[in-house]
Amino acid sequence: MNAIILNQTPFYTVNSFSEQPLFRKGSGKSGVYLWGFSMEKDDYKIPSSPEMFFPYYVGKAKDVYSRTYEHLVSLAGGNYPLFDIINSHNQKLNIGDIINKYQIQSRLGKELGGPLLPNVNFSELLHFPEGIHLSKNFYSNDKLKKLIEWMLKHFCIVYFIPESTESNETSLSHLEKRIGNLVNYNKLITRPYIIKEDKSDNQIFVKDLNGNNLLQEYPNIFIYSRGQRMAQEFGI
Repeated sequence: MNAIILNQTPFYTVNSFSEQPLFRKGSGKSGVYLWGFSMEKDDYKIPSSPEMFFPYYVGKAKDVYSRTYEHLVSLAGGNYPLFDIINSHNQKLNIGDIINKYQIQSRLGKELGGPLLPNVNFSELLHFPEGIHLSKNFYSNDKLKKLIEWMLKHFCIVYFIPESTESNETSLSHLEKRIGNLVNYNKLITRPYIIKEDKSDNQIFVKDLNGNNLLQEYPNIFIYSRGQRMAQEFGI
């Protein structure tokens, strides 16, 4: 049986990276990551349960720390679709579906672009990165400024690092798609990839003190993220 064995990290926040040179660009390993927002009340607090995490993006990178830096810069600079996260979480919105719906209208609009936001037809979508023509509104919008400040304080990310240094682009792509489907691409801003069910020769395991455990459902991500940091903060 062919298997990918992962070392899964605990969740990190922006505060976790603060003044820690080991996270500098160029020092990260190859792997897959999932980032989103902690719905805990306090800033820089990692989610205590799947229900307290709002997933946003899944991806892969040869250097996960460099890619994380790029994501944070893009988030702060308005290069991603931006939703009111608290309202989206409370309403249990599938933001991926809303983005797809908006993109269809944007293509139909051609040179006129997509509908102005916010718009009742695109629930809680406040900004879509169509181009430079939206820059003035983005940088002068106080509501977006406050939203991005909240996002950065509640940003959290978990890494899935293959144990084998021989992991190639194909295995990383499979792992990325597997994680994305576990979370559900309808809930992410990431472009969706649909894959068939795992076969016996195509399994993903998380390395744990108690052995290698099959990663087969979304709550497993939280079970395997309960490292020392979670133990300290939540008494797990």
